[in-house]
Amino acid sequence: MSLQQVEANRIAALLKVPATELSFLQDCAPAELTRLRKRITAAGIERHRRSFERLSRASGLMPVPIAARIAQDVLGPEIVAQLTPYMPVERSVKVAQQMSIGFQADVSVHMVPQASSDLLAALPHELRRAVTRELLARGEYAVMGTVVDFLPEPVIADLAQEIEDPEALLETTGYVEDKSRLGRVVSNFSDERIDELLRSAAQGGRMAVLCELVAAIGDAPRRRLAPILASADPAVQAEWRKVWSELKLGRDPLLE
Repeated sequence: MSLQQVEANRIAALLKVPATELSFLQDCAPAELTRLRKRITAAGIERHRRSFERLSRASGLMPVPIAARIAQDVLGPEIVAQLTPYMPVERSVKVAQQMSIGFQADVSVHMVPQASSDLLAALPHELRRAVTRELLARGEYAVMGTVVDFLPEPVIADLAQEIEDPEALLETTGYVEDKSRLGRVVSNFSDERIDELLRSAAQGGRMAVLCELVAAIGDAPRRRLAPILASADPAVQAEWRKVWSELKLGRDPLLE
């Protein structure tokens, strides 16, 4: 299934209509569909703000284990995701620690990142990593990519260590709107890792993502990239030159 189909299906689920009714969305770019999905979800939260505020107050009166059990067994992931922004972060962290990793991954799919970024940043290190691994296993690249725009950079760099597969890393990066926030991630890469990403991007049709990333992260990483590009396979170099030129990103690092 293409990224466009995945995002179009999620929008259909949010709107509670058959996916076939939104088949025209599959002609849009994945990032555009992700932004549309986020806006629809945010609008839904705003529409039910008072109800969620009341539910949050009621939840605050319960012992943490009971609140977690009700959230997981009764409310379900979509409602919990919409409720979370209205709860104190410290309380939300305690409740999250009582939930299964699978359920937290379910909740992550429905979260609006800008409304839940404080909670995501406050979760314990190992818990964040475990949820990331679960999302990776499910191929939820859009979920992981869209949240990058709202997390502290040290947290982003830490979670990136969980993404060993270069194709998965490129897929996730494609959903990041502000790719300059990945500068610390790239600085942690070895030359071998960068070469691996180049080859994966060329073979998998994701070179545009890599070019946009390099263009966004500044001069120092670009200078470091030049010799790696220069020693890459000629077919990889050719694909890089073609895509960089098509995107009109400025001076090509391969020529520096």
